[in-house]
Amino acid sequence: MFNEEDEDFDSIEELLQHYRSLLLGKPSQKFLEAEDFEIIIDHFVQNHRFEKAEEALSYGLKYHPQSVALLFIKSEILFGKQNYGQAFTILSTINEIHPLYVPAIILHADILMEINKEEEAIQLLQSNIDIADGFEKVELLMALSDIYDEQARFEKVFDTLIKVLEMDSSYFEALFKMSFWADLADKNSESIAFHKKLIEEDPFNAVAWYNIASGHHSLKEYEEAIDAYENCIALDGHLEAAYRNVADAYMKVKRFDDAIYSLEKNLEIARPEDVLYEAMGQCFEKKKDYKQARFFYRKAIQLNPNDDLFFYKIGSTYFIEKKYELAYESFKSAFKIDESNHHYALALGNCQLESENEKDAVVYFLKSLSLKPNQKNAWVQLSKALYALGLFEEIINQKEIAEEHCGIKAEFEYIHTAALYALGKTKEALTYLQRGLELSPRKIKLLATLQPDIYTRKSVADIVALYKKK
Repeated sequence: MFNEEDEDFDSIEELLQHYRSLLLGKPSQKFLEAEDFEIIIDHFVQNHRFEKAEEALSYGLKYHPQSVALLFIKSEILFGKQNYGQAFTILSTINEIHPLYVPAIILHADILMEINKEEEAIQLLQSNIDIADGFEKVELLMALSDIYDEQARFEKVFDTLIKVLEMDSSYFEALFKMSFWADLADKNSESIAFHKKLIEEDPFNAVAWYNIASGHHSLKEYEEAIDAYENCIALDGHLEAAYRNVADAYMKVKRFDDAIYSLEKNLEIARPEDVLYEAMGQCFEKKKDYKQARFFYRKAIQLNPNDDLFFYKIGSTYFIEKKYELAYESFKSAFKIDESNHHYALALGNCQLESENEKDAVVYFLKSLSLKPNQKNAWVQLSKALYALGLFEEIINQKEIAEEHCGIKAEFEYIHTAALYALGKTKEALTYLQRGLELSPRKIKLLATLQPDIYTRKSVADIVALYKKK
């Protein structure tokens, strides 16, 4: 027996045979209906034989000039060729034959959008929405939401999707769009309330549960979001966005094992993605399982070897473990991909500083500051490297430049103090120590890092004690 595909194949061959007879002017046993021409046209289009498709359309309209479907195909072709005036003429003919033919109304609106008549397009759709009902009304509302989307009228998109779902609570295209537009329109609370009403009538609506979860997620109500995501997953275990989003919510509340489980489930039902492996790596990093974190960051690199952030994250885990040479190599890989990233130059400098390669550290810190001069931390690290090299006068000179970009900071005063002590300028050092204490007494630990014996000086101890009493 022939299967369904074979029967379809035979039918198109038979239609093409009758069509060829028509072209040759030979008598045929079959009169080709408008629907037959639609099939023939579609066959030529599917095989990229567009001239043949247009020829078949011309013959179809010759025999069926009142066919709305064939007229619509004609208007689509004209639209594609930007022959908007001719397209309008055909659409007017369709409107006379079938005043509420939705595809033609939507195409009419599309043309109006193309010629920058947006308000006319909106009015056209709204006037037809008022007289349509059922599925036709839903389709027109969805088209209207697309126009509001192009205009970035987020609240209008949200309100239009609400109207669709009030008519059909299971209309998936609208349901899937709701969470996105609720967030853009800052309507998350309204979305939660609306979808809770939906699930009162249809508690097994998985996407409605997802939209509730998404609303809570955006409002940073993570526990409520988790509950709703879990309900969604229980109803539809193949909605991958629910797994990755609930994983994010779990991460926000530091439930990293639950997040890992959700990400693993996501990987079971969907193709691997670098962002999923990255999230897995983040979870293990938070659990201080740095080896496993690196494993997943490397999996992400396999999928996206040009993402510098993955190399940076691997370097950060090595740095935490004080494996500075390995950290340096990873940071270097990140920096090779993006030499404009000041974070990477700073990280390379920190590795060199910790490895007591102060001269190289200075080079990287200066590079980082050339990319972003207002980094207080980079100025502090540069000063530490200069201090280790004994370049105390240079520290004082660099302080002026640092303050031009960052303003007066307690850290700069303490570093200045340390440099002056190292130069033997004790009295002047006390002045800058006092300035640092006035700005932030707790940050004096930076001074102690540079001058470990600082508290053994009675003059320093007396000033510090004075500020502790305040």
